[in-house]
Amino acid sequence: MLGAGIRVYRDDEELRVGREISGELMRALDVSKIYVPIFSKDYASSSWCLREVAHMVDCVARSKGNKEILPVFFDASPSDVKLRTGLYRNAMAKHRKKFGDEEVKRWEDALVEVAELKGWDLKTRGHGEAIKLIIREVLVKLKIKHKYVKNQLVGVDDRVEDIMKLLDVDCEGVCFVGIHGMGGVGKTTLAKVVFNQIGTRFRSKKVLIVLDDVDKEEQLEKKDYPPYQYDIPASEIVVTTKGLHLALEVIGSFLYRQPEKIWKETVERLARIPRKDLKDLGRQIVLRECLHDPGERSQVWICEEAVDIVRTKQRKKKVQALILTGSDYQPLVITHDELSRLPNLRFLELEEGTFARDSRDDFSKLRWISWYSPRLLDLEVTNLSMKNLVVFEIVAGSITDDWSGWSLIKMAKNLKVLNLRGCEGITRTPDFSACFSLERLSFYNCINLVEIDPSIGKLKCLIHLNLKECLSLKDLPEEIGRLTNLKLLASSGCFLKLPGSLKELDLSNIQIECLPDCIGDKKFLSVLILSTKIAELPDSIGNLKKLKVIAMENTPIRKLPSTIGMLKNLEELHASDCEELIGGIPIEIGALSSLKVLKLLGAHISECRQQSIIFSTLKDWS
Repeated sequence: MLGAGIRVYRDDEELRVGREISGELMRALDVSKIYVPIFSKDYASSSWCLREVAHMVDCVARSKGNKEILPVFFDASPSDVKLRTGLYRNAMAKHRKKFGDEEVKRWEDALVEVAELKGWDLKTRGHGEAIKLIIREVLVKLKIKHKYVKNQLVGVDDRVEDIMKLLDVDCEGVCFVGIHGMGGVGKTTLAKVVFNQIGTRFRSKKVLIVLDDVDKEEQLEKKDYPPYQYDIPASEIVVTTKGLHLALEVIGSFLYRQPEKIWKETVERLARIPRKDLKDLGRQIVLRECLHDPGERSQVWICEEAVDIVRTKQRKKKVQALILTGSDYQPLVITHDELSRLPNLRFLELEEGTFARDSRDDFSKLRWISWYSPRLLDLEVTNLSMKNLVVFEIVAGSITDDWSGWSLIKMAKNLKVLNLRGCEGITRTPDFSACFSLERLSFYNCINLVEIDPSIGKLKCLIHLNLKECLSLKDLPEEIGRLTNLKLLASSGCFLKLPGSLKELDLSNIQIECLPDCIGDKKFLSVLILSTKIAELPDSIGNLKKLKVIAMENTPIRKLPSTIGMLKNLEELHASDCEELIGGIPIEIGALSSLKVLKLLGAHISECRQQSIIFSTLKDWS
């Protein structure tokens, strides 16, 4: 769905903390317009799933017809969901002992109500066909045209304006504009924002072509454009390869000097292909590199083929990206000789696997390593070279404070992204003094992390710091305030100083009841997300002149400060289910000339007070 331009929120175990629906999940359910619950045999055994479907029903009931539920019956039938068989009914009986009759009755009513709705039964049709039908239905209901851009990447207005001036879309002739820069700075996002603004202006003979991840001039040599006399019907050709350079070459070579009929057919075919990184199309293209020998392809993602390539005695010079998966019972052990036979390997994803102790300089050419669920013994590899590594990810690994790999990370002078997610053995971060190139640092869901080393203040290139779901982290070091290029901070810990460069501040896990006055000093802040603990906003919030979004759903906020009327650029105010917000919102809120979204569902705001405030700019008020 993301590939089709639909903004999707998929529930994830990482967001689940405690028994109540988290603030982040609550926000996602509240702001969604369409809900697609997928009913499986085990669905009713999860109290989380049942809470969510009940909340979906509540959201739809409050939406006055603006939201709807589209159920998918995967391997459970509508009769199962209606509790007419033992499949779901037995699970509800078990829940009743733990959660009580009232709560379970609410879940049962929600299941029956949803099961009565028109949906898709996957038992009666192929999955591929069903997926296409579901996406088509959602597209029709949402009238999707724009490209999805992540919320946290707001604040690019100045750069968008510069690009618009360069494009000069009203002029005649062909115009080329290049966006260049290091990885991760937002080039693709910038292109998407520009596309969203001008895409509808391209019709008939006027065509907008966006090429992503082009880093060599020869990649454009065969890329012919539709002759000026061609009437290309789709009005757009968007190629987003995300590293699949061959996709550009194949499509461009195919279209080169082809008649108008072929251009039209190609555009129509591309329009039917899911576009998330053109993943399916890219894989088809890679498979065509060599149909019978995976070792002659640039990327290998099928487990059996990837293992065969590693085990073979022949050198595989063409392989650049490899995804390897072992098992709990038989983890993969990759040797020095095996890696050395892949001299051009740049990307390696490894799950349930490790490296033999004879590995030496095998990582010297790797740019990206994603390592899932490594055991403590697996991680004790001390003789690997990471000098050219740019991205290093370890997920759910057994890393500890005295892990020998910290020294390897310190020697990775080109490392820009370090993601240590769900590593429960980390209680303190290492000395970051040598990691001067780091741009993105994440300890997401490291639940036992209690201390951030003050050396973090030396990371002058850091733009993204994620300390969310670090439930044991109480305080951030004062040195955080020295991160002069930091744009996004998501934190569970309290703070004394924050850098003035911040554009997004996510405090949805923080354990404080009142924001400090210093929040008003962040003149570049455009997005502010508050936790379920915060009960008071300081008057200084009125100083945030560039603030566009405030999200405070399900918080004990008792009142909004009158200075909120000073936020002339505020576009979205989310205060749904703020049950302590009683009486009325300040009349000053009527001065918010840019406000487009106002969410007050579940807050005890008097109707007369609401009606006395008129917003000419509002597009979504509930």
